[in-house]
Amino acid sequence: LLRRQRRGLDCVWARGEDDARSLLLLMPLTGPVEYEGYRKRIDDILREQFGQRSVDLGLKIEPHAIQANDTTEALLNVDGDEAHHKDELHAACG
Repeated sequence: LLRRQRRGLDCVWARGEDDARSLLLLMPLTGPVEYEGYRKRIDDILREQFGQRSVDLGLKIEPHAIQANDTTEALLNVDGDEAHHKDELHAACG
């Protein structure tokens, strides 16, 4: 569902398995107003298809603004395997 809702510049990167799955959605040129519009659109679609909002379905959506001084390590080193994550992200986003 989220992959189908991405915009042209957005990049969707799925990680993990089953109930521990996480999704990283890079949304370049997106400010707080655009993010809130995206989140509302996703909730509307979830409500239409499943009768519930993201929070009701147990989905945790957390925005994180990427700053110019953020390092690759800080962004990708979630579990200590930065090189693997770089390869995954490159494969997902080109």
